[in-house]
Amino acid sequence: SITPEMHYDDWARQYDRDIAGWGYHAPRRLAARLRDFLKFHPGPPRLLDAGIGTGMLAAQCRKIRRDVAVTGVDISA
Repeated sequence: SITPEMHYDDWARQYDRDIAGWGYHAPRRLAARLRDFLKFHPGPPRLLDAGIGTGMLAAQCRKIRRDVAVTGVDISA
């Protein structure tokens, strides 16, 4: 039988493209909210992305703040 890990490992190759077609904008929107919050954060921020998947949120965070350090964990690796 297929485990959730196996399912997401297989889907990861086309995941970003699939959800972009569905109008999924959560990583971009969350990064914009974090930008507002991080204005008041001294020094390089560190973020934990639990369920990082393909790293869409991490990529968006790097666009708004180049010094952000993202640690990501995911069931599928």
